[in-house]
Amino acid sequence: HTCFQKDTTFAKCLHVCVKGRHLEDPDNWKNWTCKQLGGRTPGPAVTPKPQKLAPWVKDHCSDLHENCAFSKCCRDTKMQCFEQQLGQARCLYKCLANHTQFSHHHQCAIEAKGNTSEDCRYNGKTWTCRELGPRTLRSWSWPSLFCTHVMRLYSYEVDIVKLQLQQDETFRGGIFACDQYAIYASDTPRGSFLGMGPYGPVRTRWFRSAPVWISQDNTAANTLLFMNFWEAVRWDLQY
Repeated sequence: HTCFQKDTTFAKCLHVCVKGRHLEDPDNWKNWTCKQLGGRTPGPAVTPKPQKLAPWVKDHCSDLHENCAFSKCCRDTKMQCFEQQLGQARCLYKCLANHTQFSHHHQCAIEAKGNTSEDCRYNGKTWTCRELGPRTLRSWSWPSLFCTHVMRLYSYEVDIVKLQLQQDETFRGGIFACDQYAIYASDTPRGSFLGMGPYGPVRTRWFRSAPVWISQDNTAANTLLFMNFWEAVRWDLQY
């Protein structure tokens, strides 16, 4: 952990700190500066924990489709405050591409400043799709479930995953219905964007590839490949 500053009078030991509002802060909704005070205490990485929303979230954060430009947070789970233009923002699951279809337009988010693309217009106005504040995460079930998926990025498998992500707020099947999830691929060294999931952008995680032969029983001899995959899962410590 590292000591991170909230303001001039308060700091806390955290694993990571993101500037802005912390929905788990029990005191108030004031922004964290996240200035690092001192060094990090050595030790293993910390496994994820479910988000425990502070009581003020219900009263202070904005409701679905309300203007959240001031609050910069949403009271509904899985929602993110997206900017339309200066002073105007809405709590949505994904940034709007147009008035009739709720679908994420990744380029709108990439070019958040001064985007004038027709694809990013909504109601005759351009959405910057800039994220304001944190996404409100869903609660975990008990016992919690961590799910993984191994795939080849340059194959038909990526279309299956993207189709699952198009379910938007409602995930009734697949790994995105689990409390935590991760997608692994060995054919790309850096995480490739697949779509928006319940916790925001979904990107692949890399693991070391290995040769796959045909066994004497005419099956895939891929034991080493999956050993490398499970080693990557072990080191990621997300479970």
